[in-house]
Amino acid sequence: MIRRLLLIAVLVVAAVPRLVDLDGIPPALFIDEAQNGLDAWAIRTGENFPIWVTVPENPHRGREPMFAYLMAGVMTILGPSAVAVRLTSALIGIATIGFFFALCEKLRGTSFALVAALLLSLSRWHINMSRIGFRAILVPLFIVLACLAIHALIRHERPRAAVATGIVLGAGFYTYTAWAVVLPAFLLLYVIVRVRRGPLLKRPQLWLAALVMILTLTPLTLYAASNPDQFFARAAQTSAPVARSASDLVENTQRVLFMFHFRGDQEARHNIPGQPMLDPFMGLFFAVGLYVAARRAVRGDMVALGALLLWLFALVPSAVTENAPHALRAIGTLPPICFITAMALDRLLDPGQSRRRLVRAATIAVSAALFAFIAIWNLQSHFVRWANHDEVADHFSTDIPRFYSLLDERAQGHDLFATPYLYHSPNIRFLNLSSGLDMHPIEGHAFATRGTSSRDRIIASDNEAVNLLVESLYPNAAIVGRFGTWGSSSGRIYRIPFEQLEDSLQPDEVFVAETLIETMLKSFDATKSLW
Repeated sequence: MIRRLLLIAVLVVAAVPRLVDLDGIPPALFIDEAQNGLDAWAIRTGENFPIWVTVPENPHRGREPMFAYLMAGVMTILGPSAVAVRLTSALIGIATIGFFFALCEKLRGTSFALVAALLLSLSRWHINMSRIGFRAILVPLFIVLACLAIHALIRHERPRAAVATGIVLGAGFYTYTAWAVVLPAFLLLYVIVRVRRGPLLKRPQLWLAALVMILTLTPLTLYAASNPDQFFARAAQTSAPVARSASDLVENTQRVLFMFHFRGDQEARHNIPGQPMLDPFMGLFFAVGLYVAARRAVRGDMVALGALLLWLFALVPSAVTENAPHALRAIGTLPPICFITAMALDRLLDPGQSRRRLVRAATIAVSAALFAFIAIWNLQSHFVRWANHDEVADHFSTDIPRFYSLLDERAQGHDLFATPYLYHSPNIRFLNLSSGLDMHPIEGHAFATRGTSSRDRIIASDNEAVNLLVESLYPNAAIVGRFGTWGSSSGRIYRIPFEQLEDSLQPDEVFVAETLIETMLKSFDATKSLW
């Protein structure tokens, strides 16, 4: 009964900061969130059931599909909305904490599980990633699930434990690229434990787990073999800058090791730019925990060794890729970090270490005060400092919903055309799923009546050259909206009355328009790397 009450309390602590104001903090959607929403909606409507999610406009943005399928399930209830995108991550984050509590309880007892799960629940890093629609949030969950499955396999050696282990290890490849680097830590730990207990190759459950993992991986493996350019494009793109020299790798590794206590991720969408990934309290006890875990591992504690191995292997995706330290790619470190930190706090915060009531009361008071400080620090950091940071608004395209509302308002009773980036923008397309704004890409006939209805023309331009062309063709065109784009103020929304539209353009005007459109399309190709 007490265990269930503690678990419920931990889940409540985890749920509140992950569920409150999901569509307001952070504001609007990051471009990857919008694209994930589009992919999920395509699954929800039966348009596509991918083994590997591709973006036709950008082959470097291929992604693992599990997150999109889970989001499609949420959209079945909530429809295509920002809340549906982020609720998927929030539910995954909450589930991770529940399973983490169960894992820690099996390994170290209920008191330890409470401490470790509260640390993960209150981690600003995990709260942040649980409130953004990125697939990387699945990695901590699958690390915990894999630990539970392997623990059951080592302890009981039953076929169902082997099957569960194989499924989890194989399914992890459908979550996020970083899983491929974390997996060897599990295999190494299993080998170390089993070798100490007898010949490894005579364990049938190991072979069953391996077979199930291979079968689970088969669809993705076949896709990778048939489409290597798409499957490996993103990994090759992000690792190429670091692979050029050993000095870059060493520098990256140093940055990653310092990210917890000194200088964290600079990307505003992942972190308060440059702030350490751990708060001062958790950072201090994590450092102590590393020492404790290392001592216990040397003495033969396989659980401590496993925590250290998982932490080190989960750092690799950030160390071997560009823009280190990278909180998203290193998110797999969070469960081992909280476990190691709890190792340092375990004896300090366990009231069962003394039979004296006064000592027990003091221990409980210290525990409550410590977690209150951790909660206040991290919640204030996320909901005040990070949420109000200027760079966060820029990263999450705060102006796009307002721009879309302006387009929607102006498009009533008009023909609406937009330049390529605006028309193809994932953010605009995702907003369009629920509003159904009738918008067309700018082509030659956008500047004349030919081939269109007899309605006034609305042209949304993020390009100064388009502005000049519209104003030269139609000096009396009304500017009914202005917006900023790519750090400039060249965004214009023009309305051209139907009566003023030319039936056709002059030859020189046609040449200018076609040249301009071709230039815009090339410029749009260049922006695809930003996706």
